[in-house]
Amino acid sequence: MESEREKARRARAQARRTAETFGEKVVVGAPKPQLYEGMTPVERLEAMYRLSIRQWTASRPLPERTPRSEWPGELFDIGAERGCTRWYRAI
Repeated sequence: MESEREKARRARAQARRTAETFGEKVVVGAPKPQLYEGMTPVERLEAMYRLSIRQWTASRPLPERTPRSEWPGELFDIGAERGCTRWYRAI
C-alpha cells in the first residue's frame, strides 16, 4: 500500500511531466499539414527570411548603437575638391 507521501510524489512527478510537454502528440506516419501550400516561391522565401531574422534577433542581444558624433577619430571631407559629398573619419 502506498503512503500519502508516495502518492504526493507521484502526483508532483506527473504534473511536472505534463508541464514539460511541448506541442502536440503526432502519430508516426501521419501526414504533415502543408503550411505553405498556397504560397508562391517568392512568398515562401519572404516568409523564411522573416523567420530567420526573428530567430537571429531572438538568439542574441541587440548591439548598442553609438552615435556617429561619438566615434573615435577626426571627421574630414576627403572629396571636397572633386565635388564629392562623402565624409570620412580618420582614426
